[in-house]
Amino acid sequence: MVFQPIVDAADLNVVGYEALSRFPTATACPAEWFDSAAQSGLSGALEGAALLSALNEAASFPPGMFLAVNLSPAALTDDPLLAEPLRHAARHRRIILEVSERTHIHEIDTVLTRVNDLRGAGVVIALDDVGAGQSGLRQVITVRPEMIKIDAFVTHDIDTDPLRAAIAAGTVTLAEQFGMTVVFEGVESDAELRTVRRLGAHLLQGYHLGRPAPAAHGTPPCSEHSRRTEASATLGSADDRRHCSRVARG
Repeated sequence: MVFQPIVDAADLNVVGYEALSRFPTATACPAEWFDSAAQSGLSGALEGAALLSALNEAASFPPGMFLAVNLSPAALTDDPLLAEPLRHAARHRRIILEVSERTHIHEIDTVLTRVNDLRGAGVVIALDDVGAGQSGLRQVITVRPEMIKIDAFVTHDIDTDPLRAAIAAGTVTLAEQFGMTVVFEGVESDAELRTVRRLGAHLLQGYHLGRPAPAAHGTPPCSEHSRRTEASATLGSADDRRHCSRVARG
């Protein structure tokens, strides 16, 4: 399990982390592992194990940091018991449940029942990969999330592509009208960073801001902004700066 920093667009300080699964072999990406599990009828078991691992490893993170975790609509439908660890964790920190827009939601009534139950327990609902799926804005209308994560496909080259910028700006305007938080994923350059901040991004995520890294003895990884700030500061211990740099590189 690794954790990628999510930063506030205003000051680039880390406000939370997304938990991302990693597997022992590099022969297949994590998505392929989860796809294989789904085809074998083991999706709920694998996603449940990943969820519990993320919640356990992040238990000692600073309480002010939120934790974003992923569950597929199928897992929410097939295994209602997966909701209980989320309810428990939400009593101690802000938990964000990301549901992918790439995946068509079957049994929509059941999924919405699970989502609304979690929302009532204090879990924040996010729609992930917005702009990359096949459903357009259908799932935004159906799920009514508190958070929208704009896919890296839209963020990529947004500084030089007026159409990408216009789509992103329209999404931000829509989200703000309904009180939704907007996260831009896949920020990988200074130019993209400047552009999405100008467009009104609330939160940011991407390799330019912090790579996914394991938690070191219960300590979450640092962002690239924190690493650069600490490296240039005259205060603070050299050991802390080396630790931050090492973890940020992953």
